[in-house]
Amino acid sequence: MNPIDEASDDVDQGRVIRTDPRGGSSVEPGSTVTIVVSTGVDLVEVPSVIGFNEDQARNLLEQEAYGFEVSTRNEETCDEPADLVYGQDPQPGEEVPRGTTVTILIAQEPPEGCNGDGDNGGGNGGGNGRPRRAPPARGCGGVRRLRGPGPSGMAGGRGPDGLPAAAVRAAAPR
Repeated sequence: MNPIDEASDDVDQGRVIRTDPRGGSSVEPGSTVTIVVSTGVDLVEVPSVIGFNEDQARNLLEQEAYGFEVSTRNEETCDEPADLVYGQDPQPGEEVPRGTTVTILIAQEPPEGCNGDGDNGGGNGGGNGRPRRAPPARGCGGVRRLRGPGPSGMAGGRGPDGLPAAAVRAAAPR
């Protein structure tokens, strides 16, 4: 007997997928029978595409190594550079089945009255010379900020390439 492990979307882990020769065949005594056993669904880790443009994100996520489907959602935001991915679902680092749909959030030009610093045009932040930032849990455009590794692998802030390293996920309406 010669067991081989193989991922399967259809056959539960530990169950036989197939044999060689096929079941019901006659074999000579001492012959090798190969049994292919399921390891279950083939899981892959979702890479971070935060800070990538849409084409770069699609190219990475659709590679054969991942085989993800990609959907996009364009959202106006005050806090992120336009035309870059600022959030994704599933989140980077999650293990999901190959072929899962990954939704990427693409930042669009900020809405009217948003000055791009999370302030929504409401003043200078109490006279310290710096613009007032929106609270970290909620920013302009109804987004909730989740800190995590960015395109440079650094947590929070900005990577050496100057792109945002923060993952942002749309907040549920209340």
